[in-house]
Amino acid sequence: MKYAGMPMGMWVLFSGSFQKQLTAVLGYDAATARTITKKAKPQYRQIIRRLPEFEKADRFKMNIVNCAMLGAFILSMPQRPEV
Repeated sequence: MKYAGMPMGMWVLFSGSFQKQLTAVLGYDAATARTITKKAKPQYRQIIRRLPEFEKADRFKMNIVNCAMLGAFILSMPQRPEV
């Protein structure tokens, strides 16, 4: 899947919110949250690049893009959260 378009827009819209939640919910300090966000963006682009192209009206495209963003942030954390 191409990064331009919806995947890039989703990053612009939600990466700040993800970064805020790293400090508010998971307890990382602001500097660590910024570092995680910087590491997550290339990871996100790599995940998106490996996905197949979806049809234009496919309703699962947004779900997979959001899952890719969540996965990129989790993979970029120094320690994974426990369930």
